[in-house]
Amino acid sequence: MTTGIQQISQEMVEMICDCLKFSLSWDGTSHVLKVDGFETKNEARNYLKSLEAGINWLMINNDMPIEANLNPQEIIYVKDLLKVTDYFSQLFGASLGAPIDGFIDGSQAAVFQSDKWLSAYTFNPGNAHTVTPAERVLKSILEGSRFPLCQES
Repeated sequence: MTTGIQQISQEMVEMICDCLKFSLSWDGTSHVLKVDGFETKNEARNYLKSLEAGINWLMINNDMPIEANLNPQEIIYVKDLLKVTDYFSQLFGASLGAPIDGFIDGSQAAVFQSDKWLSAYTFNPGNAHTVTPAERVLKSILEGSRFPLCQES
C-alpha cells in the first residue's frame, strides 16, 4: 500500500482476530498485508470485501489516502524453476534467493495457499512521507473489516 502524504512505519506487526492471523510488514519497497486462516480460496476471496472496508476505515480515521488494489490477480506459477532462476540471474544480475512457486504483482491482491512461496515484483513511484505506526494501521483495518455491512455478499 502506498500513500501520497503519509507512510506506514516499517516494523512488522501481527494480530489475531476472529480466528484469522493478520500481519503487516515492509518488504523493502512496499507494505504487505497478509491474512492467514481461511479454509478455502473462495472464503479468502470473499474476505477481500471486509479488507476493503477496513482500508476505507483506515483512510477516514487517519486521513491517509491509500492506494490498494484488492481485485485478486491471476498468479503465474513456475513450471521449471531452474529456467526461471537462470533467466532472472541473466536479466537482473541477481538470484531469486529461495526457491519459489510463482510470481505476483506486489501492488495487487493475491489469493493463494499459505504453503506456496511467491516472489512479488512491484514498481512504485517516489513519494515524500510522514510515518504512521504499523500497529495503528493494522488495528484500524481490522476494526473497519468487522463492520456488519461488509460481511454481506
